[in-house]
Amino acid sequence: MTEDRSEYLRRFTLIHECAHSILHRPYFSRCDNQLTLFELEDANDRSHAPLTAAMTSSYNGKGPRNFQSDHDWIEWQANSLASCLLMNKSSLSNLLEDYDLEDCSSLQKAVIVNQISDTYEVSYDAARVRFERFTRDYLNEGSLF
Repeated sequence: MTEDRSEYLRRFTLIHECAHSILHRPYFSRCDNQLTLFELEDANDRSHAPLTAAMTSSYNGKGPRNFQSDHDWIEWQANSLASCLLMNKSSLSNLLEDYDLEDCSSLQKAVIVNQISDTYEVSYDAARVRFERFTRDYLNEGSLF
């Protein structure tokens, strides 16, 4: 495993931007001033919007997420898809099958999140969010992702 945690962030960011390309291509193709990672040969041809570059969010990372704009929602959607692509339900189920997810202590949760982070080479925060969503869905009769 890579010991350079910044590599984990770069990996997640790449998949996050790919998720924007999958989910939000029409949204970004309408934004003439949107920065892109790759430019089109014909600047007037918006039929195949280029992969978008990162944008900022109004979320400060503290407390419950407050979606104040369309942009907040699309960032959440890209993060969610990236998380599911990198840490899919089937693989995560196998990784966590030996844990009692209904009765985990805070310390055990931290150990599990560290294991997820190392296994999938994602940041601790990405692993924590995915673990929280996974256990919530798992304990509430499951979800597709």
